[in-house]
Amino acid sequence: MGDVDFTDHKIYVRRQMQNYELTDLKTESSKRIVPVSDRLTLELKKWKLRCPKGEMDLVFPNTEGAPENASNVNNRLMKPAVVACGFVREELKRFTFHNLRHTFASVALTHAKLPLLEVSKMLGHSSMVVTAKVYAHLVQDRLDEIQRALSTAHAQLTKLPSTAGGAVEG
Repeated sequence: MGDVDFTDHKIYVRRQMQNYELTDLKTESSKRIVPVSDRLTLELKKWKLRCPKGEMDLVFPNTEGAPENASNVNNRLMKPAVVACGFVREELKRFTFHNLRHTFASVALTHAKLPLLEVSKMLGHSSMVVTAKVYAHLVQDRLDEIQRALSTAHAQLTKLPSTAGGAVEG
């Protein structure tokens, strides 16, 4: 089985590249399954059909199908992708492959509103606390939204009218 499941839209993180060799991940929690969007699955499938083939079945190999140098991945893949996206902010022009990890977590927490525990598992963190320390500012920005959701849930559970977001007398 490859690292990308094109049918179920998942990426399996089971190994890592170190010094041009595939090695085991550092910890058991590092092994994970990351769901991906239909669009990303389609783009990865198109890329997989035209990328160089090799013994290791890599997603982003060099021109011979072997492991690619990390700086080459950034220069040959990420920089052109950033340009193609039309990013104009200077900090986005320095976007690296590793930044995709933070982008994924940010989108998962703020837009998809996934639970911190689920995002932590997909990132392969050893504990939800690690994730919370790195991304706490994103949850902090949602405190008003969280308060309204809690008020609504409480009202539904107690059959009382919700004051979601409103002042409470008393």
